[in-house]
Amino acid sequence: MIIHRVFLFWLLYLVIVLFGLGVLIYLRLPQLALHYDHSYLTVLLFALYGIAEVLSGRQAWLISQQNRIADRVVQWLSWHKLDKIEATRDGSVVLRNGGEECVIPASAIADHLSLLSVKANAGQRRIRQSTIIDVTADRLYSRAMIADFIGTRIVWVGILATILGVIMAFWPMINGLSVEMMKVNISQFFGGIAVAFIPTAVSFVFKIVLDFNTRIITSGVRDLIDKIACVSELDVLPFLDGDGVTTVI
Repeated sequence: MIIHRVFLFWLLYLVIVLFGLGVLIYLRLPQLALHYDHSYLTVLLFALYGIAEVLSGRQAWLISQQNRIADRVVQWLSWHKLDKIEATRDGSVVLRNGGEECVIPASAIADHLSLLSVKANAGQRRIRQSTIIDVTADRLYSRAMIADFIGTRIVWVGILATILGVIMAFWPMINGLSVEMMKVNISQFFGGIAVAFIPTAVSFVFKIVLDFNTRIITSGVRDLIDKIACVSELDVLPFLDGDGVTTVI
């Protein structure tokens, strides 16, 4: 079993991205983009991408930890029959089988089992977990999609650069110019065109890169949700429906 699979996939992808960036730097493409973009929006795009990449790495690590905890619970339940659940106030959950126990630290699967225990202690039988699963999934996905949110903002900055560049290119011609004046302002025209297209191209490249990050993280979230649902359906819910012992301490 690969430990921290989601984070390792993200790290491998980051290495590939950095290698590609190194090739582009060797070809001097980023330097040219920064030099000819007089609006400095390309600098902003690089900063936003760096922030999104760091947040993606953090989320990949957290999802990897959550999956590791879920894997440990699945492994324990495959060897032990559940006979008691204890939910503690610090967010952890303890599964017991006689003298054997599995301590689940505060995590998504611990929160889910705690909520199921609360429903059981409230006297509810034939417990259904669909609503709780949906809430857990929405919470995890909302945290994982932070890079996708920044990526969308990056695209909008690129579109803003296009608008600003076109305005800068044609601004001297608004009141009409002679051919000679147009020749004088030709450098400003091409400077505006550079502002219009360079940040836009950079923004789309960053959005494509961040989309792969989002794909890696959401795949890890989906695996985690599947593990939580399977543990609940196969072990916890039959135990609770059979008047199992649950305590909150």
